[in-house]
Amino acid sequence: MGILRDQLPKSWSLGILIGGVPGVFSYLNPRNGPHVIAFVATAVGLSFVAANRVLFGGGAEILAQHPGVVNGMGDGPGAIKPVVVAALVAQLAAFAAMWIIDFQSPSV
Repeated sequence: MGILRDQLPKSWSLGILIGGVPGVFSYLNPRNGPHVIAFVATAVGLSFVAANRVLFGGGAEILAQHPGVVNGMGDGPGAIKPVVVAALVAQLAAFAAMWIIDFQSPSV
């Protein structure tokens, strides 16, 4: 997970620095090239790894043992898991909307 986590900041900054992506707003449209697709793929990959850890790897139990980390979710891992699933679904819906909407970045 460390390798995947470390690539997220590099994938968006590298695209801007080498000129493959004109600016930050270009990351709202995955059609803007391979750098944007790498960013989206890394973000989705991180989300699946984190959700897998929480749902199947005992992560929800660990979070439930440390109630200060996640406030307002109720008691026990049964209250944490639906929130993680909802967050994953929301992120996938947001990325799908970015493909559908075809957002054009503002010209500077």
